Amino acid sequence: MTIKPTGRILSLFMVLAIGLTTMSSGLKANDYFAPPCPGRHVVMVKGVVGYWPNVDHLAEAIMANGMTTSIHNPLSAIRSADEIACYCRENTRCQVSVVAYSLGADAALVLCEKLQEQGITVDCLVLIEATFKKNQVPENVRYCYNLYEERGVRDCFPAFRGVPVDASSPATVMTNNELSTTDLPARRISHFNIASRECTHRVVLQQLLICNGCVY
Repeated sequence: MTIKPTGRILSLFMVLAIGLTTMSSGLKANDYFAPPCPGRHVVMVKGVVGYWPNVDHLAEAIMANGMTTSIHNPLSAIRSADEIACYCRENTRCQVSVVAYSLGADAALVLCEKLQEQGITVDCLVLIEATFKKNQVPENVRYCYNLYEERGVRDCFPAFRGVPVDASSPATVMTNNELSTTDLPARRISHFNIASRECTHRVVLQQLLICNGCVY
């Protein structure tokens, strides 16, 4: 039987995530760095307590394709909204994309909402195993790709599952891909390693490049 998260449970997980993230890394001055020139910048948001094995490997692959990256914990990503918006206003050619994993995917939706409040468009949002499904994809997101796995009774613990997400506006191009419908090796993938796998990195990079060419 799947247990639906109540408001109290969700609040508890968010408090735990924010508290542990703050203790583990703090909010450093270089948590966000502006791209050196106008172009495509990718904000990457890790999971609870900064968990995302091999995130640096994916960041290197993204940068090798001409994009710049910044890597955040969930709390620092949300707090960086003002800086990101300020940079985009100063560099009008800059396009922002967001790639996020696990609880970081839920934080990414909050980040996109905050950018929407400041009139900033998110060109591409790639989510890997969003967990709580509390927030919809806001209308300032042009394209959203969400990769998740349905695990039946194993989904009873909300912090370690993946769920489909909904877009708040029909203008957002929305794609939910359940793992079994992809070419990824489902038997060898779990919530804890899906974002670290080379095959997943290829999917993420492909989605970013599709957006870069504005091909939907």
